[in-house]
Amino acid sequence: MEMISENTKIDYLKRYQSLVKQFGFELADMKLEENQTGFIDAANAHADQCSPSTRRTYRAAIRYAFKHYYDIEVDGSLMKSDQSRTAVIQSKGKRTSALKAKKVDPETLQVLLTVLNQSRSKFAKLVKAVLVASTYFGLRPIEWTREVSIIEEWPDHYLKVKNAKHTQGRAFGAYRHLKLDMNFFDSDFEEAFKEACCLRDFFSKLDEQESKKWLTGARDFLNRLYRTDKQLKK
Repeated sequence: MEMISENTKIDYLKRYQSLVKQFGFELADMKLEENQTGFIDAANAHADQCSPSTRRTYRAAIRYAFKHYYDIEVDGSLMKSDQSRTAVIQSKGKRTSALKAKKVDPETLQVLLTVLNQSRSKFAKLVKAVLVASTYFGLRPIEWTREVSIIEEWPDHYLKVKNAKHTQGRAFGAYRHLKLDMNFFDSDFEEAFKEACCLRDFFSKLDEQESKKWLTGARDFLNRLYRTDKQLKK
């Protein structure tokens, strides 16, 4: 099994316990071999009802839980399906998670940056940095808390990022490298690069728990802004 954080282990076990109930089993009886086999069959039967990302999440949780509880290695083909996300949405409709904004449109981003520049909150600077750098470079907020480094291999520069979803085979390798085109050095790149360096330096001084507290605080602060600031209300 690959190295995963303690928080991820806890999340996997909670997800597995939820799936046991969802698939109609009793957690106390899962130690019996016939129920383990039945559960795997039920998981595979549900595969076509899940989007690819949901299947990856379920697969990772089940594989970890079976190894943790029963010392059983579950094959990586668990819950494999050719069903696409679009096909699932067409058959099931949009799920709640699919209705959450995955990005900020340019107009809203500019309003938000203005509000953040006016804020006195200690989280304002962090939220701004994550928004600017993530919008430009495409990193998940959690990835800024991990290993991010800037590699200079003349004439190329790279942003080396530790993948957030590498555990249980959910990404192609532990790291990815984003090539930085230093010849295309416009104002947007300059601002994003500056914020990326700030985030790298900030989180490199914190441990995992401290980083998580800052990100949680930043998220809560951003949610409050959307609820209370007149410029962001629609």
